[in-house]
Formats: sequence, structure tokens, C-alpha cells
Amino acid sequence: MEERKKLIVELDGNVSEYPYGSFSEVYQSLMREMAEQQKVISGISINGVRISPDYLDSMALDEVSAAVITTTTVDSLIIDTIKTAIEYLPKLQSACLSVAENIHAGRDGESFRLLNEMSDGLEWMEQVSHGLANVSSDEIVRRAFEAWHDRYVEQLLVLVSAMERRDIISIADICEYELIPLFAECEEIMTKA
Repeated sequence: MEERKKLIVELDGNVSEYPYGSFSEVYQSLMREMAEQQKVISGISINGVRISPDYLDSMALDEVSAAVITTTTVDSLIIDTIKTAIEYLPKLQSACLSVAENIHAGRDGESFRLLNEMSDGLEWMEQVSHGLANVSSDEIVRRAFEAWHDRYVEQLLVLVSAMERRDIISIADICEYELIPLFAECEEIMTKA
């Protein structure tokens, strides 16, 4: 007699078995339960491979035989995100200053290399500030994040435009006189959050 495959799902240390090929339905049910408990996925492994939950939509979910899912509360995620951002903001400030200093010293190529390296961090800060503005329960903090996010996005658009035109003076000015103070302000907001 052939042994039937099963789907094994471990959620925060609790193991459950389901019919093989049912991961999509099980996952949707778990997501509803997590939403009710105000929890989010902090880690997930599918068939022994750690993945981002964002990639689940592109996977063959009917072939999942094992899933290990860890969750955290929304509040814990917010606190961890703020801590990470507070640690990262000085690095962005330093990189912006390096871009400006390199431009002033005539090392434009080095400045563009640094800007390319910074792009993921700049985008991450945009996502973090937008997310925090949407989830903050404190009205004053929420408004502060919204206002900061709007000014930040405006400066990013100006920076991108200057980069497209290869306007190095504007790039240096935006980095030194706009982004660095914005990052310092964001750190203050996050410290109060």
C-alpha cells in the first residue's frame, strides 16, 4: 500500500498535518487567523527553503509538503522596524555626506557609485516611513511620519531628476542640505514613536 503524502505545517512551534496539495487553502486560513490576532509573518520556509512571503504567489503551492512559519505581533514588528531604521539612518546620512564631498572634490564617478549603492536603502526608508504612517496609532506620530514621508518622496524625485540630468551640483546640494537634515528629523520622530 502506497503511503499518502501529507502537508506538515509548523506555526510558531505548533505542528499540524493537512492533505498534501492543500497549502494554498491552509495558508489563506492561517492568514485570516493571524489578522484576527494582529500578527504578521516574520519568517517562512517552504520545503526546507527560507523564502520571503512576497514570493508565495509565484510558487507552485500545490507541491508544498512542509512549511515552517513564524509570526510576530504587529506592535513587535513596528518596534523592530523603528530600531533597525534608527540604526540605519546615520549610515544614510554618512553616505549622503560622502556623495556631496566626492562631488566637491571632483570625484563624480565615485558619487554615482555611492548613489547606486544607496538606492536600496533610500527606497527602504520610503517604504518604512510610509508603513509607519499607516500603522501608527498615535495621531501626532502618524501625522509626523506622513509629513516627513511626503517631503522625503519630494526630495527623492528631485534627486532622481538631477541624476538623470547628471546635474552634479544639485545632487550634492540635495544630499547635503536636504536629505541629511531629513534623516536627522526622521530619527527624532522615530525616537519619539
